[in-house]
Parts: sequence; C-alpha cells; structure tokens
Amino acid sequence: MTLSLVELQDFATRYTAAWCSRNPAMVAAFFSEDGSLRVNDDAPAVGRDAITRVAFSFMSAFPDLQVVMEDLKVRGEHIEYHWILTGTNAGPEGTGQRVRIRGSEKWRFGVDGWITSSQGSFDATEYRRQLQRGAFPESRLVDGVMDAMREQVIQVVETYIDSLRRNDPSSAPLHPEIVCEFPTNTYRGAASFRQGLTQFASIMKSIEVIRLVVDGEHCVAIVNIDTIFGLIPFAEHIHVANGEILSIRGYCDPRPMLSSANTTVSP
Repeated sequence: MTLSLVELQDFATRYTAAWCSRNPAMVAAFFSEDGSLRVNDDAPAVGRDAITRVAFSFMSAFPDLQVVMEDLKVRGEHIEYHWILTGTNAGPEGTGQRVRIRGSEKWRFGVDGWITSSQGSFDATEYRRQLQRGAFPESRLVDGVMDAMREQVIQVVETYIDSLRRNDPSSAPLHPEIVCEFPTNTYRGAASFRQGLTQFASIMKSIEVIRLVVDGEHCVAIVNIDTIFGLIPFAEHIHVANGEILSIRGYCDPRPMLSSANTTVSP
C-alpha cells in the first residue's frame, strides 16, 4: 500500500503520540498483526504482543518518556522515521540519570496500511554512557538542533531563489508532491510547478531578497521581484523538510500582471 506524503506525516505524528502515551499497546497497534520491530542488533519482536513488550520496556525504564519526531524521509520502498527520545531512567533498577538520544526506524508497510517491519537503530554506546553519566545539558543540544535546522532551511530557500534567478527550475529542491498556491495559480507536483517557473522567467528581470524569516521548518521570504510589469513586492511562506520544499504559499498584488494583455503566469 502506497501512502501519500500527507498520510505518512499523519501516521508518523500519531505513532509519535503513541510512544508518549505510556500505553505500549498503542505503539503495537501501528504494526500489522505479524509485523516486527527490531532494535539495533536485538532479535526481532514479531507480533503485536511482542512489540507491546518492547515498548513497555522503554516506558517502564523511563516513566517520563517523551519522543519527538525529528524527520521523516521517503527512501524508495521504505520510510525513515527519525526521533529524539528524552526521559529520566527512574524505572526499576534505574540510574536516575537524564537521557536524550537520537535514533531512527526504517519502516516497510503492508497492504493493510500498517508497518510490517521496522528496523530501529540508535547509538548504543552513547545510550549506555548517558545511563551512567547523564545527557549533555539539554539547552545546548536543542540550540544545536535548531541552529542546524535553520541553516538547512535557509540553504534550501536560497537554492530555490537562485534557481529562479538563473532560470533553471530543474535545480530547485522541490518535493515530488509539492503544493504551491499563488494569487493567480495553484500547482500540484514538482513537474507542474517547474513548468510554471519556466513561464514566469519570461516576465521576470531580477529578484531582490529583503529578508528571510525562519521558524523551525518554515520560512517566510520577503522579496522584490522586478518584472516587465514593474516592481512587485512578494512574500512566500515556504515549508522545508528533509532538504526539500514541501509547499509554498505566495502573497502579492497580482493586478499589475492581470491588467496586462501579455500576462503569462505568476508563480
């Protein structure tokens, strides 16, 4: 069964919430009846009962366990779900240390729409170290993650804008299922939007970036676009994930373009 990007994001969001629910059976419910979950080099847990026991082992070890989805990547026939786990090892025989560890799961889906196999992995050596000595200060780690995310979002947006300047839409980092909404057109899919960008190049002279405002995976690009119809102030809300643009919502006054008989397309 093939899930769309929107469906995958919804599935991963609900799966993340299940890990935070303190109900291990809720995690197992995301797997097929004979699905399997393997953690690092451990033997696979096969079936929902076995998967429930694996989830219970983490939830009991970390009574305050929290999981955050960090990334979701489509890799051919499988999906990579990246997470950050935080919690205090205060369960039975726990060390009392605070743990914050990154990991991932490689999912394959069955025809029933549930996970048939998941290969989980994380740095076991770092995990054991944190159990004994604790995680690094959380603020330092969070700041590092946010800085890295911000730089990636800026890089993707700048690459997109540069592709417009060079009239090279093929180099724009677009997700295949991108959705772009503008005052004069809506594009669904990378091929459709690239065609629109090619047409837009015929009326564009230059782009001046005024400001990029970044918040997590989202960027608002404030630009001035010089066109054959004159200078048009423009704003775009751009959603970036996994190094690709998932969606764009553009805002401008389209009247200069619409009033001309020679209007082609506005991106």
